[in-house]
Formats: sequence, structure tokens, C-alpha cells
Amino acid sequence: MLAVTSLLAQRTEAQSVQPDSSAVEQVVVTGTSIRGVAPVGSNVITVDQKTMEASAPVNMEQLITSVTAISTANAAPQGANVNSLFQPQIHDVAGSISNATLAVVDGLRIPGAGGDSLVDPDIIPTAAIQRVEVLADGASSIYGSDAVSGVVNFITRDGYEGLQVTAQGGVGNSYSDDTASLLWGTKWDGGSVMVAGGYLYQSRLAKNSRDFLSMGDYTPVGGNNYDEVFGCPVASMVVPGNSGVYLSPASTTTVPNTQRSKNCNVQAYGDGLPEEIRENGLIKLHQDFGSRFSVTLMANYSVLKTYELLGPGQVTGVTVYGPGSGKGGQINPFFLAPAGAPLATQETINWVDLAGNSTTQFGASTATEDVFYSTLRAKYDLSENWEISFTDALGRNNYDTGTRNAFCLSCANLALNGTGQTNGSTTATDVAGQNTVTLNLPLTTSNALDIWHPAGDGNQTAALVSQSLYKGTTYDNVVNTFDQARLEIDGPLVDLPAGQVKGAFGAEEVNYHFFSEHVGFNGNGALLNNAQALTFRTPRTVYSAYGELNFPIISPEMDIPLANKINIDISGRWDHYSDVGSTANPKYALDWQVVEGFKLRANYSSSFVAPPIGVVGDLSQGGEYSGGATSPPSFSVPVSIYPQVTQLPGCATATVSCNIGAGTLAPGLKRQYGTALTGAKPQTGFGWSVGADIEPDFLPGFSTNVTLWNTRYKGGVTAPSPANIYASSILHNDLQLFPGGATQPQIDNFTRVPEGAVVNGIPSTVYFTLDADEANVLNLDIQGVDLTTNYQFDTGDYGVFAIGEGATIFTKFTESTLNAPSYNILGTSGINSTFPSVQTQSRMNLEWTNDIISVDAFWNYTSGYHNEGGTTVNPIILDANGNYSAGGDVVKSNSTFDLHVAYNFLDGILGGDQVYIDVKNIFDKAPPFYNYLNHDQSGDNGYNSFISNPIGRVLSVGLRAKF
Repeated sequence: MLAVTSLLAQRTEAQSVQPDSSAVEQVVVTGTSIRGVAPVGSNVITVDQKTMEASAPVNMEQLITSVTAISTANAAPQGANVNSLFQPQIHDVAGSISNATLAVVDGLRIPGAGGDSLVDPDIIPTAAIQRVEVLADGASSIYGSDAVSGVVNFITRDGYEGLQVTAQGGVGNSYSDDTASLLWGTKWDGGSVMVAGGYLYQSRLAKNSRDFLSMGDYTPVGGNNYDEVFGCPVASMVVPGNSGVYLSPASTTTVPNTQRSKNCNVQAYGDGLPEEIRENGLIKLHQDFGSRFSVTLMANYSVLKTYELLGPGQVTGVTVYGPGSGKGGQINPFFLAPAGAPLATQETINWVDLAGNSTTQFGASTATEDVFYSTLRAKYDLSENWEISFTDALGRNNYDTGTRNAFCLSCANLALNGTGQTNGSTTATDVAGQNTVTLNLPLTTSNALDIWHPAGDGNQTAALVSQSLYKGTTYDNVVNTFDQARLEIDGPLVDLPAGQVKGAFGAEEVNYHFFSEHVGFNGNGALLNNAQALTFRTPRTVYSAYGELNFPIISPEMDIPLANKINIDISGRWDHYSDVGSTANPKYALDWQVVEGFKLRANYSSSFVAPPIGVVGDLSQGGEYSGGATSPPSFSVPVSIYPQVTQLPGCATATVSCNIGAGTLAPGLKRQYGTALTGAKPQTGFGWSVGADIEPDFLPGFSTNVTLWNTRYKGGVTAPSPANIYASSILHNDLQLFPGGATQPQIDNFTRVPEGAVVNGIPSTVYFTLDADEANVLNLDIQGVDLTTNYQFDTGDYGVFAIGEGATIFTKFTESTLNAPSYNILGTSGINSTFPSVQTQSRMNLEWTNDIISVDAFWNYTSGYHNEGGTTVNPIILDANGNYSAGGDVVKSNSTFDLHVAYNFLDGILGGDQVYIDVKNIFDKAPPFYNYLNHDQSGDNGYNSFISNPIGRVLSVGLRAKF
């Protein structure tokens, strides 16, 4: 098949595997363990060197997200993907800790990153990549865990001769990026060495540089008013006995405590995308020792650093005291009563610190990823046809995240009411499980905080106090290490009339170790550096055995009508995990070539995902894996399921539902501990696909591949939300209500402090506990069509033209929680918090080339859908089971266009070199408005970061020089 320059150009491996046995030994084939055999029953999407050059990606993330079978298509290639770090996902099947896509390098695993142990394929320099193959079928029978929806295989070059240098610089509106790569190699008789290096810089994208990131009030574009807080430029006040909110000390009347009345837009501050710098290098050595034995060694090192400015600090619902309150040393010397309530002696205030720290403004969020990865391949030819090989892959990913000079809320509390508590309690402990009370008494003009006067206009806060508000530093260090050792033998078994039955058999052992250290706030203000240190360790060992048999049933030589060639492939794998048990997974596949140029294929498989090692939990820490019990945000509790809710404070008159949690009269605790406490088992997937590959002789250069696929995913590990808990009767007990307040033994039993858990922020009275421990909760049933069509034709004097179209169209997307009824979420986003279920993604490519000049134009399309998240203007309609049924906001379809023009020097001093211009999003189109506000200020306000890019047009100029 003729490969065209479409990013979606794909072909089955049958056409890329050479029949000569000496050549196929070096070919890495995705989806099979047998040398020289194409994967049966599946279509492998191949992104080759020509495609990579025509798209000029800044990294592998940008290249892969342009393949429509990959989730987050068209998302920004910068920063960690939503819920999947940098790891690609196929067909929107879960993600995060329910990850269902396996990403490998040369068929081998790479070290996980962060708490969810998701991988980062960008650790490999782009110059070292020969091609990327996407297998969108279940493949646990070959690869083991994670391959429920498929495999993305990053295949490195076997070697290189010469030197190639590439440099590219891009610029956009308040944005820029730069990339550079180096590739050098040499070969000798029986051996070779290759060295590749890469550098990437992507600038910050400030929120105030894009209206849709920073406008706050989105009502003009059909959204909500997210001027979401009170307290600008001075504190707003709620005075006991007065309804409403005073917006400033000068206010004579109050405004209603509603979203519309809030007066402070904090969305214009901070960054929408972080600055990102990545440097990586790879060396690959190959040596033959005689005619039978050879060794290939690869070593790779990568460093990634990100830097993102934060928004201003905020104080919400803090009680402050004035003269006449009788609070002695807790009286704030700067206290002002509002003009409308001049006799007030106590206030509940909300305040936004727009002054920030004079040095760091509002602080920053940072991440550093340091990765070492190495593989060893040794093979020995037992005979002319039989080969035994040993492979070992090992790696270490050190992933550090944290905040620097961020707002310290407990520091502000101490400077407002003299305690670490928002309610001003001088006796409540600041660290759960410990009798630790921090006080800043008496409050004086030298240690108190003035929030009643604007910064720079009469504000009397001492400079040291202002600076102390931005001493908040958190630190998370996660280290994932692994070692994968595999022994495999393969070759022909018996001869059949249609050819040889070939087989591959192997066993492997993988050892994982997870280490996590968290240093965060403990509610003590600046005391003890505001530190709370938690350490978690989890080991895991996996033993596996697998086998695959390929049966040629009919060959062309047998001359059977309508059966030019038929192959059957059966594979299976057994895996035993030291912590979550065993699982066995088969796959059955069929290729039926009806006539030359027309093939039908089908397969059925079962696959699995082991609960990530990072969320198993450390039993020496009570089962925690990242942090302890916390105060949950407010959520609505249905009276029909929990009639006791009417006995909680503030819920006496409720008839349908009542809000409890943060900001209500009924606070409580939420716990999200590891899978070890719930006994979670491997998540299972069952998939089938049928398809056709057409490449007719009467139309040279034309090919099309169409696949109808179905994936059922059962027991996805996730933290159950309140909606999940309501939907499934099995989970109803995960929400416990305590109308009279929970007893200390009940609190201890829930938080597991006696078992080693470290918890802070326990309310003075706990009215409920919400158990969100990671468990086998989520079920998905997804079906769709993958389509690729390519046509290339040579006009002679007028050059070569090519057109390519790729699309993924979902026809079914249902979700359920355990035993609850399933419901349809096709064409929505926001219900499934892991990934959206937008119906159609497509990418079209038009190309013209005459060997000197090549022009590629791309059309990227995402269909419209409904926003069904928690922030919609139009109400969401629920069915009788409380699940989504209809409603929500309509989000428009999205079309963007890219252009790539390259000039190739054929001779002279620049012979073999190439210069090019690349334009992403030619018309600088903003993403469709998505009525969403990320309250953690991570940047995706006003657009859907899963499938939309906030950067806009980027014009790049590049040079590719060969020496």
C-alpha cells in the first residue's frame, strides 16, 4: 500500500512486514509476538516519518492527539493532559487510574509517572522515533495490563547513518515555542550506534491573554457569571442579624448572597497553560556476535520542567472580632464595622488579596520529571527458523510537583482572628489526631491583617505580615521504578497445506516499586514551616506466561473462490499480581482475504487493567495513598434515599434534597483511600471488532479501512462520587449520616488515624462521612466506527496529489455504576469526569508535491455536543434513577485548519536539506465556548480542555539539515 502524508494514513502490518526472514527479525510488529507475521484481525494505524515531517509536531503528544482514534484529539500539546498525564488514550475508554490504553516503546513498558503511574512517552526524543503504531483493539493477551482499548507503540529507529539537525521556532499571540533535535549515527560490519537528542520550550499562556479564559462573567456568550467571589478590593462582610452581604466598610446596604452579586473576578490572574521545558537524549547500540547472536542496548534520559503562575489568595467565611465582642486578644486592631451596621462587633468575611507578594506576586505551581529508561535485547538463533530472545526494560521516573510561595490560608486566619481556625476557636486542634493548637495572640498592629482598606490606599498591614501570607509551599515527590524481564521463543511448528503454523511462547517477570512523599499544610501557619509530611510505599511483582499460534487455513495457491487467503490467530496470557490476584485473557482473530485487494477481519478479546500501584494504598498509613480525610465540597443528598438527612442542621424543611458539606450548617468528612481497603480486583474489558481493508487493483493509490468496534469495560477503578453512590444500592452505605454528630470512635474508624492515617481539618462536629475509597465502580459500553481513506495519484509534470480522511464516530456510549441501570451519555461532556464522549472526530489532509515543494493542508473537526457538567445554564434532566437523561448546554462543533509548506534543496551546499513553514489553526479560531469554570484555577475556564486548544494560531519556521 502506498503511504500518503495524511496524519491518519494507516495500513495493516501485512503490507509493511517483509517476507525475507533476515529483514523481519528487526521489525517490531504491534499486536503480535510472532516474527514475520502481521497482526491478524486488526488494523494498525501507522504514523511514519513522512507523516511526522508533514505535521511538524512540537512533541509526540501533538502528533498522537491528531489521530482521531486517540482521545483528547486537538487538545493543547502542553502540560499534563486532563486525567491522563502525558499518556495517550484510545476511544475515550476511561483514563486516570482506570487507564485502559497501554503505551509502550518498542513493545516494552516504560516507567509510570506521578501517583496514577501513567506514562510519558515524550521522554523519547522525537528524532529517535521511526514510526508510531496505534492498535485500537483489546490486546492484553499479548501485552498484559492496560491494553483494554488498545496499544500505542513508539518504535525507535534501528540505526542511522550521518548527522541530522532540526530546529523550529513558533510564535502566536502572547505565546511562543522552540524545538531542536539532533540525530547522529554510524554503522559498521555487524553493528551500529545512534545518538538522538531533543529540546523543547513552550511559553506560558497567561489567562488574561485570552478572553475566554479570563472574562469571568460569561453571560454575554451564554454562560454563567463567574465573578465568583466576594471581597474585592476590600473584604465583604456578613454581620450576624443582618441578611445579605456588605461589599465594603462604606456599604450602607447589603446585596443578596447570590452568584450574580459577587464582585470579584479572579479568573484574569495566573496562567492557562504552564511554561514547559523538556530536554532528552538517547543512545542505541547494536552488535552482532557471529551469525547467530546479537545484542541491542538502548539508554534514555529525560528532564521536564513546568512553571505556572497562580491566582490570588482567597479567604472565605472567616470570623473576625472587633471592639465590644469580648474576645480580648482576638480583637483585630484594624476591624471596621460596615456603615450599614455600625454597632457590629463580629463579622464573617470574604477577601481576595489582589496585592500579592511583591516578589512572587501570587506564587507558582511547578513540576519536574526526571526519567532514566533503558532496554536490553539479546537474541540467539537456535536454528534457521527458531529464535530465543531475552529482553529487559528498566526505568525510574522521579516526578516532583508542588507550589512555591503560594497563599497560606492558615497564616491569614492567624492574622485575622489569632487562630488557625476559620471559626476563631482557640481550643480546636489544628492537626487531626494531635492536640496541636496554634495561636497568634494578642493581635496587634504589627501581627494583624488589615482587610478593610485597599492595598496602597490606607492599608495598615505590616510588610512582614503581608509577606508571610505567601510562604505557602507544598511538595509532592513520587518515584515509580520498574524492571520488566522477558524470555521468549518463537518459530514454525508444523506445516499445513496453506503454510506453516507459527508460534511464540514466553514468560516474564515485572517488579514495580512506588514511593510517594507529600509535604503540605497542616493548619499551623508558619509554625514548623507549615509542614505535614506523609510517606507511602507500595511494592508489586507480576509473573506472566503467554503464547500465540498463527494458523494459515487457506493460501492463494489453493485457488479457492472468494477465499484467496484465510488466517486464524489465537493468543492467551496469564498474569499473577502479588497484590490483586490473577487473571487470564485470550484473543481470537480472523483475516479473510476474499480476493486480492479486499480483506475482511474480525477479533474477540478479553483484557484487563490492574489497579495502579500508586492507588493501592499504604496500610502502614491506614490505607492512604496521597492524603487523608478532608472536608468535602457541598453536595446534594436526596431525601428519598437518605430520609435521615432532614435531621441534619439546615435540612429540616427539605422535601426533595438538601445540601450538606462545606459552606453549609452540616459539615462532614470525605475519605479517599486506596484500593487495598476495598479489595479492588483487575478491571476487565471485553471487546470485538469487524472490519474491511480495500485496496483495489483498478484504482492504484487508493485504500480504505473501516472498522466497527465495541468495548465493554467493567469495574473501572475510581473514587465514587455522590451521584455514583446514589445510583447503586451497593454503595448506599458509603454515605453515613450522624444527626447528633459522630462520636470520636466513629470518626477514628472512618479516618483510620489509629491505623496510621494522618488527617487534618476535622470539623468540630461531624454530621456525615463520605467514603470515596478507590474501588471497582465504573462500567462502560462503547461502540463506534474507525474510518480511514487515502488516495494518491501522480499527474507527471503537475506533481503528485494525495487526499486522506480519517474519522472516529461513536455510535454508542453508555455508563453505569456497579449494579445500577446504565444510561446514555453519547454526545456529551462533563458526566464522565474522565473523558468526554463527543460523537465525531475527523481529520482530512490534502497534499501536493513535486519533489522540491510539498504543500499539506489539514482540516480538524470535532462535532457539537452537550455540556452536562455541573455548570450549565440549561438544567440537566435526570431519569428516575437520578442519572442523566437530557438537557444541558449545547456546545458548537469545532473546525480548525493547519498548513505545512516545505522546500527541499536537491543539490548544492544545501542538498538534502529542507526549510518549511507550518501554521497551526490558520484562522486563529478560538475554541467553542464551554460553560465551565475550574475552581482550582488550573486554566481551562470557558473551554473544554479535553478536546480544545486555547493557544490559537501558531506560525512556525523550521530547518531540517542533513550532513
